[in-house]
Amino acid sequence: MSSYDLISIKSLRRRYALIVFLYWFATALPLALSVLLMTERGLSLAQIGLGMGFYSLIIVLLEVPTGGLADAVGRKRVALLAYALAAASSVFLLLAFSFPIFLAGMSLYGVSRALSSGALDAWFVDALRAIDPDADLQPALAHIETVSLLALGLGTLLGSALPRLFAGLPTDGRLSPLAIPVAAGLLVRIVLLPVVALLVHEPRPAGDAAASWRAGLRAVPALVYEAAALSRANGRFVLLMAASFVSGLAILALESFWQPFFVALPGATIDGAPNTLLFGLIMGGNFLFGMAGNLLAEPPGRRPGRSGDAGATN
Repeated sequence: MSSYDLISIKSLRRRYALIVFLYWFATALPLALSVLLMTERGLSLAQIGLGMGFYSLIIVLLEVPTGGLADAVGRKRVALLAYALAAASSVFLLLAFSFPIFLAGMSLYGVSRALSSGALDAWFVDALRAIDPDADLQPALAHIETVSLLALGLGTLLGSALPRLFAGLPTDGRLSPLAIPVAAGLLVRIVLLPVVALLVHEPRPAGDAAASWRAGLRAVPALVYEAAALSRANGRFVLLMAASFVSGLAILALESFWQPFFVALPGATIDGAPNTLLFGLIMGGNFLFGMAGNLLAEPPGRRPGRSGDAGATN
């Protein structure tokens, strides 16, 4: 009997929904104010943009090899490592009063995002199929996506309210009002580690754990070479990559610099300090509208004739 057989699909969905909620809630807490925090600490927009770009580059470079690593050593182990690195990155950002420390924090966060990308998604799909091979993935994955958007929306709104609750803190300290959401995100990331350790069960990969890690790391160069070769061999894929690069560059610039642009607008400050609630409403509203769109899209996705509907289960 595998560890997948010990829980129901309803329990599996609840476990994964909790993990996803905590992960994205922690991510969202400082999201609407992070650039303002770094500018408050003396970093220039060019330095912040460079840090964001380096973070994105690390994800691109590590996305394929870390996926192979998860297959070799286990999704749970890789996810725990990823979430521990995310917590470490929050510590660096709390201490970031210079560009090198900020860059180190963003680098750790990039490694974390690459490691976590798809690891527990794959675990969830495998567990769902192990419990019921005929289970319909579409409603289950749509439910998880809705949970992630809800976590992003609520986290962003709460994170934007926290500086107002701690407005009496000095702005030049490590725990300034704008740094409180980062500290809150760190606490949630710490809570996430035992939650994943307790709720995620998967068959252990065969062989010694250390040997699995070594084998997974040794396979990284071959995986990167194979992915690059496949990319070069397909002209359409190259065009898609180019389009993704251009759109990603635009999104990165928007995500990095909308905060300093908005803080200069009339009504965006109160007594010289950013009106943080306004920033939370702007970004949090975006996520909550996305959640509403996801909910509206679910019923048409269940209509008869779609693949897997016959085997849908709750």
